[in-house]
Amino acid sequence: MKQTEAIITEFLENLSFFKDPTELRDALFSFKNLLPPDEAVKWFRMVAEQGDGPAQYCLGLFYEYGEGVTEDKAEAVNWYRLAAGQGLSWAQCNLGAAYCNGEGVMEDKVGGIKWLRRAAEKGDAHAACNLGNAYDSGIGVMEDKAEAVKWFRLAAVQGDARAQCQLGLAYKYGEGVVEDEVEAVKWFRLAAEQGYAWAQFNLGVAYGFGEGVTEDTSEAIKWYRLAAEQGEAGAQWLLGLAYKTGNGVVEDQAEAVKWFRLGAEQGDDQAQFELGVAYDYGEGVVKDKVEALKWFHLAAEQGHVEAGEWLDKIIACNPGLTVPPTIF
Repeated sequence: MKQTEAIITEFLENLSFFKDPTELRDALFSFKNLLPPDEAVKWFRMVAEQGDGPAQYCLGLFYEYGEGVTEDKAEAVNWYRLAAGQGLSWAQCNLGAAYCNGEGVMEDKVGGIKWLRRAAEKGDAHAACNLGNAYDSGIGVMEDKAEAVKWFRLAAVQGDARAQCQLGLAYKYGEGVVEDEVEAVKWFRLAAEQGYAWAQFNLGVAYGFGEGVTEDTSEAIKWYRLAAEQGEAGAQWLLGLAYKTGNGVVEDQAEAVKWFRLGAEQGDDQAQFELGVAYDYGEGVVKDKVEALKWFHLAAEQGHVEAGEWLDKIIACNPGLTVPPTIF
């Protein structure tokens, strides 16, 4: 018992050494390697009930993710609120996110922004990125691209991969800053090298189209693959396209279909269209007009013009062909 208490006491005393809340959460949940999760929860609760802010925050994490206790978003919010009231920025960030998303508490975007701002003004990178997203999309505040960039930058210079990618997009499209593709690539690369899939995809696009960097198909394929393997649908489509055309890789229609399918099943309209083409022509897959019709229909419903044209062509050439209702 004394050993357990000593471990948790030391953990709480060293809370400030963690670089970000994700790292803390992973370390916190690793307690299951030292003692059963429910036992860890018991000890954190004992400290939290004595008013310790970090312990209250940790207990909130246990409830939010259902580690050692039954998942309970509302109870997580209760503990985050107690810790946030003591000025703990990570708790303020989580409380703000809970209000913005209506998780464990009635949705209140304005109230959520209040908590995010408190944490962001203390330099909390996650809160700053979330606040940037709010200004970028006009969630709980008036849309303000320049203000969004301000908060993205504050988080990005601290190494927050999401913020680095968002800052890259701001430079790419000239939203809130002067358009600068080279600067965009700089931020995409920083986030991509941390393994952030959306940044890897955007860096791949930059190399694939020579935007802000010298065009390099092999480098584009490298980043598409890294993003695609993490489930990024747009990257799966582009990687499939590379295999279909043999651009940067050995042409392989079956491999193309594999990646198109992964993207299509996530709802990417470009991947759905390409999968429809593959079924229509029997490239990399057995020809199947019904499957082709299905994927063209799904892409067309999302506004993919060419898919709509192929859909009309197939129906015109095959009057009796219909898509089984169960497909949709």
